[in-house]
Amino acid sequence: VAGIEETRSLMFDHYGVMWVGTDQGFRSFDGYHFRTYRSDAYSPGILPNNYVRTMTEDQHDRLWIGTRDGLACYNRRKGTFKTYHLRNERARLINTLFTASDGTVWAGTNAGASRYDAEKDDFIDIDLPNAVIAFAEDSHHHLYIGTWEGGLIRLDKQSGKMVHYARMNERNTASPLLIDSRGRLWVGTWEHGIVRLDHPENEADPGMHKINEGRRDFRTFHRLVEDSLSHAVWGCCIEGLTRVDFDN
Repeated sequence: VAGIEETRSLMFDHYGVMWVGTDQGFRSFDGYHFRTYRSDAYSPGILPNNYVRTMTEDQHDRLWIGTRDGLACYNRRKGTFKTYHLRNERARLINTLFTASDGTVWAGTNAGASRYDAEKDDFIDIDLPNAVIAFAEDSHHHLYIGTWEGGLIRLDKQSGKMVHYARMNERNTASPLLIDSRGRLWVGTWEHGIVRLDHPENEADPGMHKINEGRRDFRTFHRLVEDSLSHAVWGCCIEGLTRVDFDN
């Protein structure tokens, strides 16, 4: 689709509808028509800011939209929007949104992580010294948190404790994150390639493998995706795409 908007995020909901976040609001595409959502003089209050950085769908047919200045919840059944501003000033910029298997919506910000509490209709803050930029969840429902220069953290489901992993490299930035079909955790880094943890549940000895470290290209990653047919991992990099075989 041609246009002058910068595309920041892309997702498909459980109906198969495509949602595109841009620097001028967000759009839906049902296979036939595009529909645009943004705040302006004719439709105020849709978004707290039209620069959409991230999106996620929850288990109640709602779409959560993270922007440069807060986040909005779009109730598709009612056709209504509600804005949420997290309390910390550094939390107004939403880096990433994630819906866990139990239905909890998580927001990653420059102030740490926040989770949505449905009973309070509010977000509960988890302060961290570094910005949170990625989430992933394993089959045991442990939540993995990727930070900017603060490394990798795991939120233990049963104990509620934050577990910090050993420093991966000099930059120690963990984003993006991918749990593959074997339960291994792939960590895309900034300027240091990919780190794969074969046993991510064991922070003392996670079975760390470093891929592409030391290269001058294909070392900064924006997204990791597993191919369900070949079971290779594809990485989106500054230079383009790279493919990593599971066992190579």
